[in-house]
Amino acid sequence: MKYLYILILLILSLISYDYNLDKNEDWMSIYENYIYDNIDTTVYITISTCYVDDDSIPELCLFGTCYFEGSIILSQYAGTVTQHQCYWSPHYIERSGLIDDGYAKYGYYGDHILELNKGVFTEILHTEAVWHDANPPYFVYTINGQVIETLYGKDANEESCQQLMDTVNQVYHSKGTSLLMYNSMP
Repeated sequence: MKYLYILILLILSLISYDYNLDKNEDWMSIYENYIYDNIDTTVYITISTCYVDDDSIPELCLFGTCYFEGSIILSQYAGTVTQHQCYWSPHYIERSGLIDDGYAKYGYYGDHILELNKGVFTEILHTEAVWHDANPPYFVYTINGQVIETLYGKDANEESCQQLMDTVNQVYHSKGTSLLMYNSMP
């Protein structure tokens, strides 16, 4: 456990160097203390940085040892760290404050579009398609919890998924280029 903590400190130092950040800034020690006190470093072992919001302090993205453990986004505002648990590996639009935490699990597919503003993660859009294995099979499509359509038959997914994608495009993709957080590693 001690070695993992030392490794985290080393990674944060390298991140600071790679991004030409002032190594004396407090943001590194605030993240270090938060990770040491709140994160299981035996599970979340890969760290990358990205700039989700438009301040000068990077967000940290911690990835689990297994894809299904998801990831954690840490953000700092006014010396306080907040975290958001993601399903898998989220996407973000650099310096826009927008995160797309898409997911797929056991017949549920969807997107959580989050806005990061002053250290607060707020869900601004939630789309979901739920498969029901009935006779006949059907999909129920929702946007922010409201059912927008129920389609029956084997083509239901293709017929209505476009409406969900159009909504995600309007709220998220139209704001800039989406980047995979895992690929933002220095």
